[in-house]
Amino acid sequence: MINPSKPPGIASPTLHATILFTMAVFVAVIAMTVHFRVEVVARGRGKIVPAGQVQVVQPEFHGKITAIHVDNGTVVRKGDVLVQLDPTDALAEVNTAKSELERLLIENARIGAWLVGLDGHDPVGAAFRDSVVNEFAVPPELAFHPFHSEQLRLLEAEVADLMAELMRIDARAIANRKSIEVTHADIAGIDAVIETGQERLDVARKLMESGTGSRAAWLDALETFNRLGRERDVLEREIDRKVADGNVLAAERSGVVASWRSRLLQRRSGIDTRLAELRERVQASRRRVDESRLVAPASGSVDRLQVFTVGGVVEAGQELMRIVPQNRELVFEAMFSNDDAGFLAIGQKANVRIDAYPAERFGFVNGHLLDVAADALETADGSWGFKARIIPSEPYLGTRTAKHALKPGMTGTVDVVTDERRIITYFFAPIAKTVGEALGER
Repeated sequence: MINPSKPPGIASPTLHATILFTMAVFVAVIAMTVHFRVEVVARGRGKIVPAGQVQVVQPEFHGKITAIHVDNGTVVRKGDVLVQLDPTDALAEVNTAKSELERLLIENARIGAWLVGLDGHDPVGAAFRDSVVNEFAVPPELAFHPFHSEQLRLLEAEVADLMAELMRIDARAIANRKSIEVTHADIAGIDAVIETGQERLDVARKLMESGTGSRAAWLDALETFNRLGRERDVLEREIDRKVADGNVLAAERSGVVASWRSRLLQRRSGIDTRLAELRERVQASRRRVDESRLVAPASGSVDRLQVFTVGGVVEAGQELMRIVPQNRELVFEAMFSNDDAGFLAIGQKANVRIDAYPAERFGFVNGHLLDVAADALETADGSWGFKARIIPSEPYLGTRTAKHALKPGMTGTVDVVTDERRIITYFFAPIAKTVGEALGER
């Protein structure tokens, strides 16, 4: 009989072995999930770019294209001419401003000679003329300018004109002084006649008082004496008037010289102002001439060429092409989401998978995180992310048979190792999350 109080036993050894094996596998799995770790990565998309920034070629001024010396992919060195713009207008402005500048410099030298002559000499006579002409000096490069001889002739004519005007005033002043001398002589003659007339008047008065002479004779002598006195007074007033005329002539002479000086100083001030404007204009126009030759800002290859028509017009600031630096260290520039950006740190290991070389066949490129942007950028799909740069350990993707060069512009995916986690934590994470959310319910 079967004893109902004793449980039935498992007699099959195979079943025992299966149970033990299953328990051993379970324990081993649990042990591995506790012991082994997996990498936590932040994944981003991007492309390979030179470590040095790509240079954009833009004209500073608008202009017409006269020559295009490069094409997409052309390798250039720093300073090579890429595009030539028409410098005709700028050259015309330089020549026009330079011509006016030279003429004003010569005219300014003429005015300077005038002022030196007026300050150092009385503007009459050969000494004044020679001093002014000798002071008229221009820079050596302008000595044979046609305007120089013209200004020299003008200077000589102006000096002669001023000297003639002053000589006319001086002649009038000399005539006035001579007239004063004649008037003084007339007064001296009248004084002598008055002295004789006074004696005649005294004699006539004595004869009239003694009864020997008539009253009529005395009256005639008195009338003659008084007339001479009046004539003398008239001559005295005439001298005063002529002295005043002499003062007027002296003031007129000084006024003529002062007027010339004032006109010269005003003209010189205007010339100095205009010279400053012209120098700035020449400098700006020469800069336009220099900038009509668009040269390579760095050595590299031409990319994204935008102009192909000789005779076409480009605007100031328009992007014409880009120069991608060569022989520079390459970096992989990628965008990471906001969720991953907080775990990125400089120096973290990274694995770069290049789209041109499928990872299943060629593997990936090792590298490390170089830097992370300080601010988020908006991507094309409207989301926000952080740009980071990864520097590859080698500038190529190596396989057993070849080394495949990395080139700027190649796209790919990068995984940056941000942390390591035990496998078992992945099993407990949903439980911890559920418990955490449950404890927050009302």
